Amino acid sequence: MSPENESIEWKESWHEQYLKWICGFANAHGGILYIGINDNGQIVGISNAHKLMEDIPNMVRDSLHLIVDIKLKEEAGKEYLEIHVPASYAPVWYRDAIYMRSGSTNQRLHDAALMHFLINKTGEKWDSLSISGVTPQDLDPESFRIFRQAAKRSKRLPIDEAERSNEELLQYLGLIRNNDLTRAAVLLFHQNPEQWFMGAWIKIGYFDDKEELLYQDELHGSLISQAERVMELIYTKYLKATVSYENDHRIETYPFSRAVVRESVFNALIHKDYTAGYPIQISISDTKLQVFNPAVLSYDWVSAEAWQKGGSRPLNPALANTFFRAGFAEAWGQGIRKICRNSLAYGMPMPEYSIDSSSVLVKLHPIGYKGEHNIPPSPIINPPYINDTRKLNIIEFLRKKPTAVYADIAQAMLISERTVGNIMRELIQAGAIYRTGTRKKGEWKIQDSAIAPKNQD
Repeated sequence: MSPENESIEWKESWHEQYLKWICGFANAHGGILYIGINDNGQIVGISNAHKLMEDIPNMVRDSLHLIVDIKLKEEAGKEYLEIHVPASYAPVWYRDAIYMRSGSTNQRLHDAALMHFLINKTGEKWDSLSISGVTPQDLDPESFRIFRQAAKRSKRLPIDEAERSNEELLQYLGLIRNNDLTRAAVLLFHQNPEQWFMGAWIKIGYFDDKEELLYQDELHGSLISQAERVMELIYTKYLKATVSYENDHRIETYPFSRAVVRESVFNALIHKDYTAGYPIQISISDTKLQVFNPAVLSYDWVSAEAWQKGGSRPLNPALANTFFRAGFAEAWGQGIRKICRNSLAYGMPMPEYSIDSSSVLVKLHPIGYKGEHNIPPSPIINPPYINDTRKLNIIEFLRKKPTAVYADIAQAMLISERTVGNIMRELIQAGAIYRTGTRKKGEWKIQDSAIAPKNQD
């Protein structure tokens, strides 16, 4: 029996509220709902299988306007149901709500996530919708100069295209639709995109060890100009390099890898929810650099995907494409993996991520940072609740044996230490667990606020 994942869900018995799970599968990529299998994957069977074979398809049709394929299965004399749910091209509502399968959880979509989901179901993207009343002549010539220079350097834009007029360049980048500029065109190249998108700017602040703000800057203008200026500002005003010498050569080492900071900030510019109304915020101190982004990740994206090899699914693909052409970003969904890889290569600790339905916080620590072993992480607002069976089993094991190491967990769960490492990393990033003390003499602490209550939707 396959474990619960993005396309499989187990339920011990049938309840009408499980129409939400069918709704979630239909709005994602489809899936299978099993009735008669408990949370441990054991077939317990149901006594009313034949009646449900008739009732469930009718409930799904009447409530969700879907047709599902339901099959009766039997093993060791126990009957259970296998409900195959197809992906729907149109939004599927359950009563007054839309649910979406995300990993092994079922999430109700709200606010910006719901808006982007509905737009995407029409085959459109938010940043590709047009804005009337703005022409190519209204855009900032300096932003075009910056883009052309960066694109030539990156060699991701044909030379003949880079030499065309601004309007022809916009056509090539897909930033004009039906003779109107798109939202992405205005964000990328207008000198003041805040006329249309309040919060389309960056705030940078430096804080002391008591979290008191010492000084700050604001970056306004086109996203192209913000991208060009932000790194220079951070590394000339906010960070100090240590100086060493190798023979007669002066070597400056900054506390944070430039590649890691650059990727974190540019990812924020690309994935930001520009309807949120407030800016990207970069806070810097001696012990951390944080990038807070009011972002809505792709509505069926889950944190584990960032660690897996796969394609990119940006919220704003037109912005992402232009940043790619300028050499500001990659196009293969490698952002988080690249940040982690470069952090380790530079000698920085692994980055920390806090992700919820309306924001992403990236926390970086400098070279030589030892950590605050006895201080639990800040609580995550609207956490992505942990209700995956295998993760919950590991959490319960840690309650009983908080001093456990990966080998102990692997032996108890009958999985590899590598798999344990991947799961533990996800639990830490989700805020469900943290470790106190040293590596050899420490213990695990549980953050119950990140664990879904029973029967959590």
